[in-house]
Amino acid sequence: QYEQGTNAYHIPIIFELNSDIRIEGIKYALQQIVSRHEVLRSTIESGDQQSYGIQKVHDEPLPIEEIALESKEDCNTLLKTDINRPFDLIREYPIRVKFYTIQSDKKASVNPFDKTIMLITFHHVAYDGWSMNVFLRELFTYYEAYINGNINYQLPPLEIQYKDYAVWQRAYLTGEILEKQLRYWKDTLEGYQTLELPTDFVRPSEIDYSGASQVFTLNKVI
Repeated sequence: QYEQGTNAYHIPIIFELNSDIRIEGIKYALQQIVSRHEVLRSTIESGDQQSYGIQKVHDEPLPIEEIALESKEDCNTLLKTDINRPFDLIREYPIRVKFYTIQSDKKASVNPFDKTIMLITFHHVAYDGWSMNVFLRELFTYYEAYINGNINYQLPPLEIQYKDYAVWQRAYLTGEILEKQLRYWKDTLEGYQTLELPTDFVRPSEIDYSGASQVFTLNKVI
């Protein structure tokens, strides 16, 4: 909201699905995961004076989009657009799923083919690097259950949801414990100055999240 929408906190995952993959099974697995994890079917509303966010959990299934395309180029263009489209966390879940089917012209093409790409875009408010293994493990588990006809299969219920952790943290970081944490960082950072590296250009007044990598080697200091 502060930046009027940004892609800085998007975590996209792209899958190229083989022709023998059952798309309906993937959809089933995704819906089971979203149903299992409240944070993936939540919206974030503003609290009093917009000083904090309130998690609102919904029961509606995850919307899943599908689109047919005629070329890989069209798919790549649309993928880039969809990955960078900002989330509206007040109104939509922090996960988006879209299937892109590239359908060749079988009469004109020498080597006709159909290919399906699946894009899953998460917002960092509900997903991080540690979540990756959990998500993929559950995706494969529910998909395998579907193709084996075991649609009644359920993973063990979660003992806690993310809101339980948030409530615990809010209750924990109070009073003497909060003051101790603040005092530690104030004492640790006292006397340090902002690092100003020399650059060959003037830094922009507003952050745009553009960046690159530069590889270099430091000589050993004796």
